[in-house]
Amino acid sequence: MNESSAIKNVTYRRIEQAIGFLEANWSAQPSLKEIAAQTGLSEFHFNRLFTQWAGISPVKFSHVLTREHAKARLLQGMSILDTAYDVGSPGRAVSTISSSVGMP
Repeated sequence: MNESSAIKNVTYRRIEQAIGFLEANWSAQPSLKEIAAQTGLSEFHFNRLFTQWAGISPVKFSHVLTREHAKARLLQGMSILDTAYDVGSPGRAVSTISSSVGMP
């Protein structure tokens, strides 16, 4: 394995680790600092690498996870308000849920 491949492999593992951390901790809405700490990278470097590999920022990725959990709960018949409380910050969650299901 050449040096470039080794670096890509290490980077891939760090991003994979961060995604696993986000999936396991989505309801806590970890900060960029907390996520970066899991990978041993600075916030700036982690944000840049994550965005490069995943195509979206880690913060947006976290929002996507929250929205997907909210959608699943709505499909299970949970009310919007109960879903908002279940997935975290009610004010932000209601807005996110409403816009994701096409409500004004």
